[in-house]
Amino acid sequence: MNILQQNDQNIEILTRVKSLIKSLGLSYEQFGELIGMSKSSISQVLAGKQDSDGLIVRIKASVHNLNTQWLITGIGEPFQDDKRVQPDNEEEDLKELVRKQKEELARMADQLMREKKLNDDLMEVLKKISAWKDVSEE
Repeated sequence: MNILQQNDQNIEILTRVKSLIKSLGLSYEQFGELIGMSKSSISQVLAGKQDSDGLIVRIKASVHNLNTQWLITGIGEPFQDDKRVQPDNEEEDLKELVRKQKEELARMADQLMREKKLNDDLMEVLKKISAWKDVSEE
């Protein structure tokens, strides 16, 4: 008997998870890499030996265009707009994130350069003021 008490709804959800993995054409190991879980953890959950909540949350967060209503209730199609996971999406998302970070760093560098210029200008003014003081003391 399974460690966790399985109810009919949970068994149906786990059956849909297995179907999802199969429809994506992924092994448990590949699916695990996609959602950030080990193959053995996925196997344990699907066998009912571990709680499935963490798996469900990770699937919702990791599988693009997943119809969560289908995952939980079985109503509808597995994918919204019938788009399946696109492995390149993660790479593209990372590239976009890096691009935005580079833009932000460039903006910050420009601002620092402007502030440095202001500081340099301020130092020149302060030197002149200091020189005036020296002249006035003579």
